[in-house]
Amino acid sequence: TDTDTDTDTDTDTDTDAECTEKDLIFTAVIKDKTGVCTKCDLASYKITGEVQNPCDNSIAFETASTCLISSWEWTPPGGAAIIRDAPVCGTAITTWKVAAGKSVEETPLASAKLKAGTYKLDVNFGTMPMLTVHVGKIDLK
Repeated sequence: TDTDTDTDTDTDTDTDAECTEKDLIFTAVIKDKTGVCTKCDLASYKITGEVQNPCDNSIAFETASTCLISSWEWTPPGGAAIIRDAPVCGTAITTWKVAAGKSVEETPLASAKLKAGTYKLDVNFGTMPMLTVHVGKIDLK
């Protein structure tokens, strides 16, 4: 027989802190007509930046312009000069709101003329301060 006569009335008394901008996950990938790639088609590649919100609340953050991605840099092999590229953006500070469990992404148009080869790719998000995502080695062919 059960002789336990107490009645548990435990309540959650702590206050769970909501997530903030520091909890957002910034990623960048390169895609071509086959999808995400590291050996990519030079004629069809696109750079995509994404900001994921893993939390249960919406989170807002700002960029220094109307673009999510402010620029990116291709570092060619052998110490050649870095090739910088950037989208055309408006000058207004922009607030981005990422819903709980969702993401926002941007695929800017590339304008730099690249030759086939192996490059290191770094993507800069326009946050304040700027955040750089190291995509890594990409083979363009």
